[in-house]
Amino acid sequence: MSSSGLSDRLGGKRLRLVLDTNVVVSGLLWGGHSRRLLELALDSSITRITLYSSPVLVDELSRTLHYARLAKRIAALQT
Repeated sequence: MSSSGLSDRLGGKRLRLVLDTNVVVSGLLWGGHSRRLLELALDSSITRITLYSSPVLVDELSRTLHYARLAKRIAALQT
């Protein structure tokens, strides 16, 4: 679905989402639907999605992104 199609389907409503850490990591490091959710939330000129978090979720994300098993993927994306 295009981002403008999503805006049409929302009918002026805003989506307020809290994304699980696994969804955020997947979107940042891989792609697919998780990446699309992040892209739509960042493009506020087209869609009406607002992401919310908490200090606990941000800490969990920080810890998760420092896992050794993700280091290779993160390094690959930085090149």
